[in-house]
Amino acid sequence: MKKLIFTAQVLLVLFLIVGCSTGNGKASKEPSKQASKVSQTVQPTQSAQPTVCSISYNQFEIIFDRLKNEIKVDGYKYLSGSEGDNVTIIDPILTFGKRTNLTLDGKFDTSHPLTTQETLIFANKKNDRYFLIKMSYTKTDLDNDIINYSSEGGYKGTNEALIKKSDLAIFSYKNLIFTVLQVDEKAVDTRVTEAFMKEIIKIITK
Repeated sequence: MKKLIFTAQVLLVLFLIVGCSTGNGKASKEPSKQASKVSQTVQPTQSAQPTVCSISYNQFEIIFDRLKNEIKVDGYKYLSGSEGDNVTIIDPILTFGKRTNLTLDGKFDTSHPLTTQETLIFANKKNDRYFLIKMSYTKTDLDNDIINYSSEGGYKGTNEALIKKSDLAIFSYKNLIFTVLQVDEKAVDTRVTEAFMKEIIKIITK
């Protein structure tokens, strides 16, 4: 009788052990299934798209000609500019090692240099005030916004009379940069600087 009870107890313990181990075995497999499902939902990283310039070099040349002919500011007329082929040779340190010539490919081509900067000069009737409009071509699109236009006066220890003889404004449009520089023998008029800027913006956004 004692042997029978002992045998029954042993069988009961073995049954419980097997049952527990089987349950644990099933539970241990669940995380691996979930991990597999999660890993399948991960999307591959997309490579960055190359930047495309909004304004081509050919359009850059057309805009330059339009500015020369279409800018109209009362009391001022076109005087001179960088017409024809022109190349600026520069220290490569100033271009961070990219170019030795300010051309589209950085090379010096005497037949038709693709210069990336042009200049227009407008003068008043007395010829004592000039506006130098500089247009630069870049390969990177920028924001359409003013970059720098601040008063140069009021700085302690400076020659105010000298500072008042120039006024500078810089703004960008797509992949172009425009610089408007006013120089005067006596004193500049910032209102006229703004007038030239508005003329440029009106022309390039038509």
